[in-house]
Amino acid sequence: MDTNVLFEKFTVDEIRQIGNKTRSDIEKKKEDLRQMVGERYRDLIEAADTITKMKKSASNVMMSVASMQDYCKKSTQGFGGKQLPQKKRETSSDDVKFYEAVAQIKLLLDMPEKIWSAIDSREYLRATQLYLLSRHINTQVQLNTPQAGRTLPCFPVVYRQWATISHFKGTILAGCRDMLKNCEVTKQVTTECLCSIMLLEDRTTIQVFNEYLLARMTAVQQLFNFSQPSVSIKTQVCNLVHLIVTTLHQIHAVFYTPGEKYQETKVESNLLLQTLEKVTNKGTADASVLPGEDSVCMKYLQNDVLEFRPSLKLSASPISTSKLQESCTEWVNTCVQAVHTGITRLVGYINSVKGLTGIRDAVWEHLENDSNMAEWDEICSRSLNRKMSVWEEFFRPLFLDRIKAILQSQFDSTLQMCKQQTEKILEELTHVTDRAVSLECDAATYIWNETPGDVPANTAWIQASYKTLSEGSGLIMKAKAYTPAVQRLSLELDGKIDTIMEDGSNYIGIEEMSTDRKEPFDRHGDNEYIRQFLQTTCEKCVKMLLEHIKYKLKESSAHMEGPKGTDVEVVLNRIICLGRLCLALCELSPHLKQCITAGTKTEIERLDKRKSSLSKGSVARLGDPPPHWDQVKAMQ
Repeated sequence: MDTNVLFEKFTVDEIRQIGNKTRSDIEKKKEDLRQMVGERYRDLIEAADTITKMKKSASNVMMSVASMQDYCKKSTQGFGGKQLPQKKRETSSDDVKFYEAVAQIKLLLDMPEKIWSAIDSREYLRATQLYLLSRHINTQVQLNTPQAGRTLPCFPVVYRQWATISHFKGTILAGCRDMLKNCEVTKQVTTECLCSIMLLEDRTTIQVFNEYLLARMTAVQQLFNFSQPSVSIKTQVCNLVHLIVTTLHQIHAVFYTPGEKYQETKVESNLLLQTLEKVTNKGTADASVLPGEDSVCMKYLQNDVLEFRPSLKLSASPISTSKLQESCTEWVNTCVQAVHTGITRLVGYINSVKGLTGIRDAVWEHLENDSNMAEWDEICSRSLNRKMSVWEEFFRPLFLDRIKAILQSQFDSTLQMCKQQTEKILEELTHVTDRAVSLECDAATYIWNETPGDVPANTAWIQASYKTLSEGSGLIMKAKAYTPAVQRLSLELDGKIDTIMEDGSNYIGIEEMSTDRKEPFDRHGDNEYIRQFLQTTCEKCVKMLLEHIKYKLKESSAHMEGPKGTDVEVVLNRIICLGRLCLALCELSPHLKQCITAGTKTEIERLDKRKSSLSKGSVARLGDPPPHWDQVKAMQ
């Protein structure tokens, strides 16, 4: 700190105290420095002494090695440069047994590295074979009592080695069970994992079959608990389809034992028993678990080690067809319940029919490109004793329910909008505040006043027979006495229904020409069902809107019969406006007619234009209008 600042801020006594404190800090730092240098100096001296000792030791070792080399040269020269002939010594039986024990111990010491290597490469069956061979070797070494007393004291590591290897059993089993839940593994990997479980835990075929079904059910549930936001619902559903198809395909390939009727089938089956027989058969050599032939250990290994093969306490018998079909059917039924619960939650986040259509098409394409679907009917017939469609069984009812809920919600929203707009129009007629509202009350002023939209610019170039009423000029609207508010409400209703129909048409799509190629499922099988639902729901929506209008009309009529103070002109304007609205809903909303008649927009417009250009007799020959539309018009 600057001395000038000190004298400005502190008194003389305080400055003296600061000076004394600074001097004491300086002395303390000096003492710390002296101690640190002294300690480091001692360490330095000790390190120098140690280096000197190491140098002396290294020199002694080098001198000893040099002396050994000199003695060897002198001994060779003493016999004329020739080595002494060695007496051929026969190896005693005790030495042979000692070498056999040492070879087994050497093999046991190499096992952890081999087992870890097999686990890392996901070769769990090979890891199981190595583990069982290690257990066999450890037992041989421990129980060979005469040699154990001579060998084990020389190799104390044997006691710790088995403690290290024994932990691999849990690791192998955990890896196998994780692989059973993985829908991407092949049927061969699944077979090897099941064989490992049978060999390590002495399980029967039916027990590992039930464990496999339980693991696949857990995998199904885990697909719905996937918490990464980057995974879309479409991807989750496709993964679920792949899991179900792969599971049934692997059940047939791994567990199904064909009878005489299916001996010549091309579909792979019975892999579990075939693999077990290959692994446990003592007549076949397995070089993957033993060292190479050039290894020294191979010369002294006993036959019971060389010919060791894993064995099962209980014989592996095939699963009967009836039991397999019963278990598979039960698994499918349980899976259907889990899928319905999970899919219902997932599709609840989808608020458009177009989104559901994208998922349905993705499922169709996935099944179309899946190679497992080539023998799907044959696999289902053997595993389930019936044919099964994944789409029909697991997804179709849920998608239809969600589609109906979405369309119903859209119609309810449209109905609520129409009610609110009607209320708004009637409320504005009660309190006229601007010129636009006054036109609703005074239709004559609206009709006889010219506006820019009365005659569109392209009127002269388009024939009247090619124009619908909603596309007509303002003069047509005035001739019909459809005021701006009525037009606006009718067009909003038409736009809402157009949006609903466009969303629903995504799922209906265009039916393709029938071909000889077999499809995974019929994508257009629900077209008629969706059309009927649109038609019925739209009818109900119109009926509820008309009931609301009738209620308002009845309410206005009650005001007419009320006390004399009631404004009769306002009530009449409201009644007339409701009448215009009822007429305009059918004429200015072509999509309303399209939805109720379940026809396309092009067909309906073409029919309307032909009717407008023909005489009454010719119109009669065109056919009767759709009955549903007549019923709706009659509601007016």
